[in-house]
Amino acid sequence: MNLALSRLEGGPPLAAPRSHRHTKARFAEHTDSILAGVDLAPASVHEAFDCLSIVGRRLRDSGDPRAAFTDVYAVITRRVRDSIDGRGPRLFDEPQFISRLAGRFCRLYLDALRRSLMHDPEPIGAWAVANGPRGRDRLLPVQHALLGLNAHINFDLAIGLSSNVRALGGAADPETMARYRHDHDAVNRILDEAFPEVMDLLAERYGCRVARIVVSAGRLPSRAARGVTMRALRAWRARVWLELEELLAAASEAEAGRVRARMDLRASLFARLFSVAL
Repeated sequence: MNLALSRLEGGPPLAAPRSHRHTKARFAEHTDSILAGVDLAPASVHEAFDCLSIVGRRLRDSGDPRAAFTDVYAVITRRVRDSIDGRGPRLFDEPQFISRLAGRFCRLYLDALRRSLMHDPEPIGAWAVANGPRGRDRLLPVQHALLGLNAHINFDLAIGLSSNVRALGGAADPETMARYRHDHDAVNRILDEAFPEVMDLLAERYGCRVARIVVSAGRLPSRAARGVTMRALRAWRARVWLELEELLAAASEAEAGRVRARMDLRASLFARLFSVAL
């Protein structure tokens, strides 16, 4: 009688096989080493940056190549925080909205990372590719960064935005939504201005050969790489806002589910593209 059948028939549950228990214990131990003491539900941009700084360092220390994305994400989050705090250009009309969004957004990333570390099933296609162990070590650091950015923007962001709008209110107010949209678009400037720092980080900390080429190629080639990257990110984020509007307008959970399924399919296609060995 197997474990499932024992439970189904009402008998005492059988112990899991020794090898399975030990495997799950190893997963839990690794998860604890990466996420121990980390607030998995950050509520602000400050808390999000603290989480990303800790997790990025621990992933690096463990030799996990996905640290490249976490470090890139931390750079962008730090710049959002500095803008809100007045240590950078003041970009936002609704800083509370952006700060809370940064917390909710980070929470979705931490959820995906926890599932991966625990080897739990991953329901989101783009995260399944980004966090999948298959061929992970053959990817360049810039590919890990792109895989994380893709999953987090093309799937997570509309969900984080929807949750944040519903929590703070204003979905039915065009003026409020226009202010939210302004701040959403203002993050594009942060992404653009972070590009040189991100390339330096990937080149110096991770030895990424693609980033090294971009950094050393000279002003015009570097500007071209930056322009191509930003055109893609702006297009992604413009699409995200349309998906947010669809989620807010959904008349039922089934309708919202169809929107999320389209988001998942699109993000998964990009993930497969970015996971091709270079």
